[in-house]
Amino acid sequence: MSPEESQLLKGLFERTKAASATPRDREAETLIADAVRDQPAAPYYLAQAVIVQEKGLEAAAAHIKQLEERIHALESANPAPQAAAQGGFLSSIFGTGQPQPPAPTPAPAAVAPASWR
Repeated sequence: MSPEESQLLKGLFERTKAASATPRDREAETLIADAVRDQPAAPYYLAQAVIVQEKGLEAAAAHIKQLEERIHALESANPAPQAAAQGGFLSSIFGTGQPQPPAPTPAPAAVAPASWR
C-alpha cells in the first residue's frame, strides 16, 4: 500500500468516526452487520469503492470547473448579447438584420404529355 492510499484510508475512517455521533437506523444497522458476518471482506471492498468514487467526484468537479472557466472566457471574448444574434422584439416583423439566404427557385412546371391533353 502506498503512503497516499494509507492516507486515503485513514481519512475515510476519520470521517466515519466523526459521523458516529449521528443516530443510526437500527434495521439498516442489523442488515449491514448480518451482511458483514456473511461477507467478512465487505468492509475492504466498500472502503475501496468509497475512495474510488470520491476520486471520481473530485475529477468530475475539476473538469466542470475547467469547462465553466472556458465558457466564461468565451463569453468574455464575445460580449454580444444573445438577443441581438437571435433577433429582438420586432424581429418577427422586420427580421433580424442578418442577411437571409436566397429563396430556392421553383422548379419549372412539368408539361403534361400530349396523350393527356
